[in-house]
Amino acid sequence: MGVDEVFRRAKEAYPYMDIATVYRTLHLFKDLGVVTEVAIGDRLHYELIDPSGPHHHMVCRVCNGAYNLSPTYLDEFRDTLLEEFDFEPDLEHFAITGTCSGCRSGRNTPHQD
Repeated sequence: MGVDEVFRRAKEAYPYMDIATVYRTLHLFKDLGVVTEVAIGDRLHYELIDPSGPHHHMVCRVCNGAYNLSPTYLDEFRDTLLEEFDFEPDLEHFAITGTCSGCRSGRNTPHQD
């Protein structure tokens, strides 16, 4: 969820909460490994770390839908970069943008914030 959504929900329970506290808390949770930042479109979102392991995202640029992508799909890419360029990529927060099947077929309507 995005910072605005976290703030809205926190404010329901704690009416005197301010947005700066939400940002500080999310950054603390990120440093502690409780949440991870995910860039979806032009906004940062936060999600709880998945105890079953990391995953990446495919983000539809039309509807802003986010879909999980297993890290196994990126293993060959990582190996190629290491082998051919001696470059270790940081793929911890990797997102691929494109267009989902629903939007390509006209079944989805664009998400509006």
